[in-house]
Amino acid sequence: MKYRLTELAAEQADAEDLWWREHRDKAPGLFTEELDRMIETILLAPEGVPLFGVIDRTPMRRVQLKKTRCHLYYSVELDELVIHYVWGARLRDLPGRGGKKSSLT
Repeated sequence: MKYRLTELAAEQADAEDLWWREHRDKAPGLFTEELDRMIETILLAPEGVPLFGVIDRTPMRRVQLKKTRCHLYYSVELDELVIHYVWGARLRDLPGRGGKKSSLT
């Protein structure tokens, strides 16, 4: 199975990586390393993660990068894993909600 990051997810991943490189001198590459390992793990059984909810009419699954506390929101579309959001757990709002806090339905 192949995977891709949406343009937004790639921008979010780049921003998170930059933050780690600028603020974590003892582990500047930790975010990228953890992201790569998690993608490899998800690819082994992408539908093994429980459905999190629906965001922008897309059924999403969510995994957490434990050390960097980021969440990956992804969907499985045919033979492709699509990562839609790379969301820092320190952010209060949910992705795809335009700054609104609301339950996923």
